[in-house]
Amino acid sequence: MRKAILAAFLLILFGYAHALQLNTHTIEINLDAEGKAQIIEKYELTFFSNLEVEQFNEKAGLNSSSLDAWKVDYPFFFPRFAGAAGNELDASFVTFDNEQKVLTLEYYLEKPFAVLEKDEPRAALWTVPDSHFQAYIKQNLIIIPQNTVIRINPPSNARIIPGEIQFQENFITISGITTNNLNIKYVVQRPISPSFNSIQLVRNFLFQPSNYIYIFIAVVGIALIYRSRKSISSKVEKYIEDHSEMGQAKDEEEMDLEIGKE
Repeated sequence: MRKAILAAFLLILFGYAHALQLNTHTIEINLDAEGKAQIIEKYELTFFSNLEVEQFNEKAGLNSSSLDAWKVDYPFFFPRFAGAAGNELDASFVTFDNEQKVLTLEYYLEKPFAVLEKDEPRAALWTVPDSHFQAYIKQNLIIIPQNTVIRINPPSNARIIPGEIQFQENFITISGITTNNLNIKYVVQRPISPSFNSIQLVRNFLFQPSNYIYIFIAVVGIALIYRSRKSISSKVEKYIEDHSEMGQAKDEEEMDLEIGKE
């Protein structure tokens, strides 16, 4: 009887200790110019006892950055846009804010998150495939729970194409929806002509190793000219004086000839 009571007590204690609650799950996806993503998933947790907090911290220390170990202990904690979504992790980091009770998973994907659909001289059209949302697909529908908020930030110079998905001026928000097509697209405009930056051009020339020999020759030439500046200046002055005297002599000679004719 005592063993049964003890077993029941341990079972209740074990279940209670793992009864932490996931309140909100926010996901921020930051896209770069090549369509690659930095993804930050934040899990806001509620603990019902100090014992739960202690056990969680102990698990966090044991699991460290092993996502497989985390998923065994806490099935809700895994990268939503890797694995089943057809992309692999390039790097990942796990942190826990003990004060805010927020568990954070930051990771980078090997393949681009956004795909270049059309590339034209004036603009490039990018799309985010629905297949990336495999973790949310059930019976051919994409179901984003009410407590999940996904924010997609395209590059700063992008223009989001209007669709059924809610978006602000420069980011897309997805939460509490059921759909069969997200249709996320954005356009990156290109300038008509690249601006000319003379300072950058000179800088690129100076710091190009293959141009060092030309820079050396130019410096030596300038130094020689500066050193011989007095000699060159006197020669120029003498040349001008000589030619000026010749011109004066020729004018006087023409005048004498004209007087003789009279």
